[in-house]
Amino acid sequence: MKKVTVIIPVYNSQEWLSRLLDTVISQDFGIENIELILVNDKSTDQSLEIIKSYSQQYPESIQYIDKKINEGVAAARDDGLKRVNTPYFMFLDNDDFIDSDYVSVLYREIESEALDLVISGYRLVDINKEVIKTNSYEVKYGANYEAPCIWGSIHRTDYVRLHEISYRGRSGDDMGFVYQEFLYTNKIEYVIIGLKIQVHYHGEEDLILKKIYMKY
Repeated sequence: MKKVTVIIPVYNSQEWLSRLLDTVISQDFGIENIELILVNDKSTDQSLEIIKSYSQQYPESIQYIDKKINEGVAAARDDGLKRVNTPYFMFLDNDDFIDSDYVSVLYREIESEALDLVISGYRLVDINKEVIKTNSYEVKYGANYEAPCIWGSIHRTDYVRLHEISYRGRSGDDMGFVYQEFLYTNKIEYVIIGLKIQVHYHGEEDLILKKIYMKY
């Protein structure tokens, strides 16, 4: 049985998607332990073709949803969440990439301490992969409403389903999701390892991202 599901909403991300998928597939946690759910939100570029190609290469690990209506990242995440069949899951954005031990670090923390949510910091890098900023949390355990943004996190599936936590199509903002999790548990840990890598784009590429994520 697979242990962790990675949900990735996809919209017009042909430039970055393969990079992200390659970093997930090459995790030291083992692709045999990971389920990827890719939610294509009616992309108009070659994103769907990339998704299909990876799904054919890794049919036991990658499934996808091809939406016929573009509804934004919140609805895409909720659609992916409905298909989760593993004890834990995480969200990634389609322009991220992750360290080779990202999944294993977060899995080890949430599993070994019987937690409901583990949140890591992130590294912001430029297009040349030079680190611009590293963000981590000073707190260790419990709900921290001053730092609710889950740039990187892993969630216990049965906890989220028990309390019917979802985006409910309202917003792609992580804060709305994690605030709901904060309401029902204090079994939360912040870690300074296993950082997600978020890419900061400049110039024309930055404008493209802003246009994509105004709805996302």
